Amino acid sequence: MAVVDKKASQVVEKLVNSAEELLGKYIPWPKEFEKDKFLKPDFTSLDVVTFASFDTPRGINIPNYDDIRGDIGFKNVFLANNIVMPKKRPLYLNEVDGQLVIDYFSQSAFHQVSYHELLGHGCGKLFTEKDGHFNFDRNIINPLTGKPIESWYVGNETWSNKFKNLTNPYEECRADSVALYYSCFEDAVNLIQPEFGADWTKLRDVVWINFVNMGINVLEFFNKEDKKWMQAHSNGRYVILQVQVTFNVGAARSWSRLRDYQEIKEGGEGLDFY
Repeated sequence: MAVVDKKASQVVEKLVNSAEELLGKYIPWPKEFEKDKFLKPDFTSLDVVTFASFDTPRGINIPNYDDIRGDIGFKNVFLANNIVMPKKRPLYLNEVDGQLVIDYFSQSAFHQVSYHELLGHGCGKLFTEKDGHFNFDRNIINPLTGKPIESWYVGNETWSNKFKNLTNPYEECRADSVALYYSCFEDAVNLIQPEFGADWTKLRDVVWINFVNMGINVLEFFNKEDKKWMQAHSNGRYVILQVQVTFNVGAARSWSRLRDYQEIKEGGEGLDFY
């Protein structure tokens, strides 16, 4: 059971109305890889009163299937009062960074959830062929190869039956990468949190620090015996951490490659990259 936070809902509605502009301005791939028209969801901020589970997420995207979102649309929910504030700085952070995390944790979470749910899950389109009809220009160049794309979804093929058990972790990793990416732009940060103004880089820094922190904390959801992840978001965030510390690859490049593999149905190579 929850109640609507009208003030916060007005803020995320502003983000919804600016989504097409933000995608057109910053997406790190050709515009042909985007939907012809962005489907604006109903985005609502709620405060949870009570819940019948051991935990509740910070945000929800309904449904989490790209083919349904593309044809019908989707709904976003931000559960604002489900953000657990840190009581002390992580031991691996120096005092300056640790204090930043404590001071701006809730604002960082608001940015991360808002961009994760709206643009992360809402961007891009799957290239499909049904009954001889293509929803894309066959001459589109694959930015990973520099050649025309050679694969797409045919008939009843779906993104989930091609990427199988990594479907949800892959999608959550992509959505989180979007949130990271959009923390790097002043207008994107200040759009929903204008109080930062010229100090917007403080929020950017905390967003990135928090993703490092999450990438470490999610290890509790890894089953060492079975070598399996028990939670999709946890799997995705650990991947982001590994990209950060191992390959030193920026958010834009990682997000772009994940999205490209997803759209053109390159399950095998895409899973290897993931």
